[in-house]
Amino acid sequence: MSDPFPVQDNVIYQEMMTHPALYAHPHPKKIVIIGDNEAGMTKEALHHEQVKEVHFLSETTPSALPQDNRISIYNGKTAAWLNQIPEDTFDILINAGDANLELFKDFFKILHADGIFIQQSDSPYHLHTLKKLQETIAKAHFSDLHFIIFPQPNFPSGLRCAIMAKKSGNFRRVREKDIFNKNFSTRYYNLDVHKASLVLPEFMRKELEAT
Repeated sequence: MSDPFPVQDNVIYQEMMTHPALYAHPHPKKIVIIGDNEAGMTKEALHHEQVKEVHFLSETTPSALPQDNRISIYNGKTAAWLNQIPEDTFDILINAGDANLELFKDFFKILHADGIFIQQSDSPYHLHTLKKLQETIAKAHFSDLHFIIFPQPNFPSGLRCAIMAKKSGNFRRVREKDIFNKNFSTRYYNLDVHKASLVLPEFMRKELEAT
């Protein structure tokens, strides 16, 4: 008998690209999400009651995008949008697009001092790619870089990474009470998953020590 509620790859990916960053921030109100082609990360971010604005950046708008007055849509090039944004505007920036040093520098500028940036990445076994991304984000002056590891069965090797970084300072304790008391359900993410996702296996720890 098949499972009536299968956990699909995209559910895990969308939750892990969203909730670790939002629960690591003390008051995530203004969010930017880039390249969310299925609108899943946008849906996850909107579950958080503290969130007042979600800026959705994509060259196309998916039909699955929720109807919510907190969403602002921009269809176009990310660089053009960034040129319109004042410094110190956003709390969280989620990038499901390609890594780009010049864009990272602009991401840094538009985040508040306690802002958090999360960037999708590669398999944990592709250490050269991960190391290059780590160095690129550090060159954009982000601090306290943390890799997040999570399963994605249809992705090469079955595992995927993202990298989460602070604009300044260090990550504080995750908002554990808020996770326990959240008024929405998740299929994969919980507090233990959050903590476990930040633990690097030895082969990664040796190559990817925090910058």
